Amino acid sequence: MDSYGDAVKTLAGRRLIDVEMIYESRPLTPADPRPRAVFDAALHSRLIALDPRCDALLIIADSPASVESLRPLLTPLAALPVAAVIANPTPEAPDLSASTPHRLGWSQPGQWKRFRQSDRWARLDAALTIGSRLDPTSALILPAHDAIWGADLLPVLLKASTAYAQNGQPAAVSPYSYYRHSALTGIDLPAALIDMINAAFNRDASFSARLNAGQTQGFWGKTALLPAALCGPVQQLADQTFFEDDLEIDRVLHDLDFAARALWIDDPALYRQTLPIFTESDVRRVILRTLHYSLPAGGSALLTPLDPITRAAFDAQPDVWPVHQQAEAIIADCQREIETRLANYDASWVDWGRYRYVVRPGDPAVETWRLTAG
Repeated sequence: MDSYGDAVKTLAGRRLIDVEMIYESRPLTPADPRPRAVFDAALHSRLIALDPRCDALLIIADSPASVESLRPLLTPLAALPVAAVIANPTPEAPDLSASTPHRLGWSQPGQWKRFRQSDRWARLDAALTIGSRLDPTSALILPAHDAIWGADLLPVLLKASTAYAQNGQPAAVSPYSYYRHSALTGIDLPAALIDMINAAFNRDASFSARLNAGQTQGFWGKTALLPAALCGPVQQLADQTFFEDDLEIDRVLHDLDFAARALWIDDPALYRQTLPIFTESDVRRVILRTLHYSLPAGGSALLTPLDPITRAAFDAQPDVWPVHQQAEAIIADCQREIETRLANYDASWVDWGRYRYVVRPGDPAVETWRLTAG
């Protein structure tokens, strides 16, 4: 593994650095090979979009084993410069919050350990640290695991970053797609579940126009280009206890009078997302997390009614309306679970990866916990 200093040397002078935040080893292939296939296809799409002559890869992982698990995907790309560092959440000093597992009725309450930030924030912090030490003309690309990049996406983002420059710095730029879930050739992803996710998350026909006009959040965590020159200022001012890390970075950029702009991408061949969703339980897991993610801000867009244009479009597609109704039922069930917990505990929580996140309405800070034994 590299030290931060060694990583900076490897990445020096590169145009774009793809920052892959790895939370655990590449999925195994037991009875169902699909989770690994989805992970591999998405990561491969991002790696081959890079130009080895001027770009590089930065892996920020939870362990050396996780980095090593990626080796089969990296070996064919020997010309691409690669740095790998380890970063994990920082343990929180014991305080009154240590009673949280008891108050919320968790099993094994004495075996939970609290951390200062989420595992994503821990890796974002590492990326910002390294980015702040790079050539200011470089830029980080920060994708989620479900982001599918087309070959021409990065030039589009670079062009937009320059076009929307503000206060002497290129803009932070994020693509945004209708296709929150999509098919992958050769992988059995249920079409009904793809439609269900897209019906749930696309509820406002005016959103694309507002996004392109800069009237909405501009920095999004699914993929974001962040100029290296902005990494230091963002790291200094961002509150890493905030659950919605992308919204917090967006806030900081605007407070600093730098631009954060999102681009609506119509062409799924240029940019889209594909999730490891194979059952309705997987859909529920994504929706439950999303509802928790927005709870501190006062509620999720998933809870808003369909706008008239979208409702009319669903009405005109007999095969889509039942899928939408299924999505609404899952959203309602997840919301009932949250409301029951809020009534009982004034808080709710969601498990994601190896961590449990406790959120409260109106409070942007999140408590991050991990079961450490037992």
